[in-house]
Amino acid sequence: MNAPIDFIQITDLHIAEPPRPLPASTMNTEDSLWLVLRTIERDEAPAFMLCTGDLANEPVPEAYARLHEMIGNDGCPIHCLPGNHDDPGMARDAGQSRLRWDATVEAGNWLIVMLDSHVPGRIDGRLSDAELKRLEQTLARHPDRHALVCLHHHPVPMESRWLDNHILKNADAFFAVIDRHPQVRGIVWGHVHQAWAGRRNGVELIGTPSTCFQFLPRADDFAFDSLPPAYRRFRLHADGNFTSEPIFCELTL
Repeated sequence: MNAPIDFIQITDLHIAEPPRPLPASTMNTEDSLWLVLRTIERDEAPAFMLCTGDLANEPVPEAYARLHEMIGNDGCPIHCLPGNHDDPGMARDAGQSRLRWDATVEAGNWLIVMLDSHVPGRIDGRLSDAELKRLEQTLARHPDRHALVCLHHHPVPMESRWLDNHILKNADAFFAVIDRHPQVRGIVWGHVHQAWAGRRNGVELIGTPSTCFQFLPRADDFAFDSLPPAYRRFRLHADGNFTSEPIFCELTL
């Protein structure tokens, strides 16, 4: 019997250069990332990690270089995709560490597909025709492997007026691909700075809170929540089932 596979998702790091609290926030995003990384090191033993976008707050080389220094080369690989705050090319070329930019991640009889929903100059997201084609072809090549699909932007509404202005704009085309491939077990995203869970046509839908500040759920206008930095823990089972839970970190660690 195959042992379950444990991995961690982090998202929306918003590393700033120089390190500082971002506007309207009192939280230094470098300090909050250190807190999350130390918590993971203390409490978890993941096979790998995923980082689902917004690695930097401003896409400048110095912010990505600082992140590479923080992450280092020790520990499990961290597979990344870009968010709306990122420059994908700059992020990939910024330096050497355990950050990886693989289009897919293989884990036992699971396949994790990493999608790029970044649109230059925009906060909302869109999957290009090339990304949709790659998703279709990847799933078609692996009909017998359970699949998780990851992207930055939320493909379903969060019931938050301001945040849903910044949704994945071609979600219908995305779900048309998903619906053709019954091996997809879950869709995972960042961007929303809050824990969210739903279900569509038997597929689990999962939004994950940020390693820094959280947004107030179901708010009409931009507002912060009081919850601390967080990450999400996953366990994949060989039969296609999986579990996940958001883990909020103690600010006094």
